[in-house]
Order: sequence, then C-alpha cells, then structure tokens
Amino acid sequence: STRVRSSAASDVYKRQALKRVFDVGYIEQDIEELATDIFEQYDEEKRTNFRAKDDGAESFVVYMQLGKEERKSFITVWLKEPGNAKPRLTTAYRIKDKEGGKGKWNCSTM
Repeated sequence: STRVRSSAASDVYKRQALKRVFDVGYIEQDIEELATDIFEQYDEEKRTNFRAKDDGAESFVVYMQLGKEERKSFITVWLKEPGNAKPRLTTAYRIKDKEGGKGKWNCSTM
C-alpha cells in the first residue's frame, strides 16, 4: 500500500539524514550536543531561500557549521507552518563550500 511505501521511504530518509551527522563525528549519545549546536547557530537574520507552500507553510534555509572535532558546512532546511510560532528543522545536508554554499542550492527541490 501507499502508506507502507511512504513509511519505508521515510525510514530510509531518516537513516540517510542520521548518517550525514554521524559522518561529522556525532554519535547517538550526542543528540543533545547536536541539538545545541544547531539551535545555537539558528539565526532569524541568516534565513535564506524562502519558499511558500500551497498550504500556507513557508520553508527556508539556514547555513551552519556542524561537527564534533572538525566543523563542516551544512544546509539546514526549516518549515514554518501556519498557526505554529516556531519553525521546525526538516533536514540537513552537507555541502562542500567553506562559505556555507550561499547561492549554490536550489530551494525549489525542498
């Protein structure tokens, strides 16, 4: 069924996202440290690549440096839904550009 396929795809996607953060030194026991690293770098002034969704939600990007030993550039993608004051993190991707990849990511792929 569609629901089973969707759930399986979601599980694969979650594993891939976890692999990206584990690849920069975080381990499962570091979840609080990872959350702290992300939320300390979240800055309303650094939001970019805004995209309005049909349901009234808005997605955007914040570039960050994440990692336990050596920081690497990441794009973090956030979603602000109508009626919810706080945006939520939807995913994070590693990027190679030391400047945080500004202008190199197509927000329409979200």
